[in-house]
Amino acid sequence: MYRKALRSLVSLATSRIEREVFPLLEQTLPEPARRTDAADRSPLERLKAGIDEAELRFLRSGYRAPLTAYDPEKASSITFSQYPGEDLVLEDGRHRLEAAQRAGATEIRAVLREYDADGNLLRETPATIPVPRPDAAKQKLLSERTSAQPATSRELDARTLVRERLQAIKQALLGADRSALAQEVGERVASANAAEFKRVLKIDTKAMGQHTSGQLDTFRKTNVDLIKSIPETLLDQVDKTVEEAWTKGKRVEVLRAELQKRFEVSKSRADLIARDQVLKLNSQITKTRQTSAGIVEYVWTTSHDERVRGNPDGLYPDSDSDHYSLDGTRQRWDAPPVTNAKTGATNHPGEDYQCRCVAVPVLSFLDDPDLDQPE
Repeated sequence: MYRKALRSLVSLATSRIEREVFPLLEQTLPEPARRTDAADRSPLERLKAGIDEAELRFLRSGYRAPLTAYDPEKASSITFSQYPGEDLVLEDGRHRLEAAQRAGATEIRAVLREYDADGNLLRETPATIPVPRPDAAKQKLLSERTSAQPATSRELDARTLVRERLQAIKQALLGADRSALAQEVGERVASANAAEFKRVLKIDTKAMGQHTSGQLDTFRKTNVDLIKSIPETLLDQVDKTVEEAWTKGKRVEVLRAELQKRFEVSKSRADLIARDQVLKLNSQITKTRQTSAGIVEYVWTTSHDERVRGNPDGLYPDSDSDHYSLDGTRQRWDAPPVTNAKTGATNHPGEDYQCRCVAVPVLSFLDDPDLDQPE
């Protein structure tokens, strides 16, 4: 229930971003940056459509000549080569290309040489092409380009609208009261814990009084903040990614793919928060109820599967936290065992991050350490 509720917050945020923000982004990136290079385009068509340096392989990279001012009338053509099934290669003109980028030039003369698989020159085609866009590392060195090509007033207006829409979405999601959701989740965890407590110990928690009210109140306050942090973090990341796309001139489809990855990360984070918080609350309630019933010891019991931390045959044999070695050991509620030998961290079952272990109570009248404990 909690996981579904947190995921719905992410889905609400992403649907509003896709519906209200993506259409505006089409207006905020320069036209060459929105063109896509279909796989069936010829090398010349790709060059004329505009490409990124990331799509190129540079024939020379070590030699560094002094850069001279770019003069489109005097500068000789840069030369590309294309072999079947291989990347485009910039054979000659790396420094002329960088000079053109620094000068904010939009076009540059080029020659494309196409070869067959045996290295025979098939054709040599001169053309004027858009200046290949620099990669992220070089972009930082080309501040002149930004000043030479300021955004148009239409682009600036669209960017303002994007920022306003993102802010409006954030305010709408953060302004809603999430305390009722946190309260309901806490009560459901407490109810399930009470049923298990009654099944194992035959004790009705209602007769014990409200020993868990403190844990539930703390859970509600903590989780209201955690719930709000999910859309807040997502929208902050979206805002940062969009600003970066404007700075680097990324294509819309590239930006869209990056944002989709952000959306998936947010869903995974929502899952982790829901699972971790429920496990922690269940652990705290278990401790409170067992100690209130006079139980001072328990048997640490893992889930006995490949996900148990420290299991030599499991997924995390080298985990700093070792729960595998604690399985079946008898522990005291007033002395939590060490779960991480490197840091000295101590925890009861369920307190460590994403811990699924449970504390099986040791009843004083069954004080035989070899006696099998209930699962």
